[in-house]
Amino acid sequence: MAKIFKVHTEELGRLIACLQKSMYGVSRTAFLHDMPPELRSATDGDIVFISERKISGNALFGPLYVVGNRQGIVPIKKLGSWVEIDVGKSDPKELAYWVDLEKRNYCLLFDKVLSDKISIVWPTDWARIGLQLPAWGIVTDDNAHKLIDFAVANEQEARSFFQKHRF
Repeated sequence: MAKIFKVHTEELGRLIACLQKSMYGVSRTAFLHDMPPELRSATDGDIVFISERKISGNALFGPLYVVGNRQGIVPIKKLGSWVEIDVGKSDPKELAYWVDLEKRNYCLLFDKVLSDKISIVWPTDWARIGLQLPAWGIVTDDNAHKLIDFAVANEQEARSFFQKHRF
């Protein structure tokens, strides 16, 4: 069974870039020292939800399905399903702005087709369905089932949120 992970970003612009380019990235320091070890073990087919703090108040956006590689993305090296991106050799149209600008070139890549089906799970929904989520890392057992079931049933609300914020 696929593992489900929760990751985060501080700003809506970063979240939008994650969703538009179907990737999530961190700096070398975050990858090596800050990230929970289980997150480094993400593999193809695992699922990621991204929380955004400033605008949505930590709402979760997903599910995003991890893939090991994508056309136009050239790795310096692969670390499981994480890719250290070679910015100079990769197609700039395939990269989120923060890969080069903010040096967040340790990335998980997501399936572009499935990334078009994004849901939103508000913090109030977490309480209503009894979710216990980590700040960053793997979503365990019953919480994983509750999260994915709710997200699949709640796809329309995300479209409204993105339209409101011109995405």
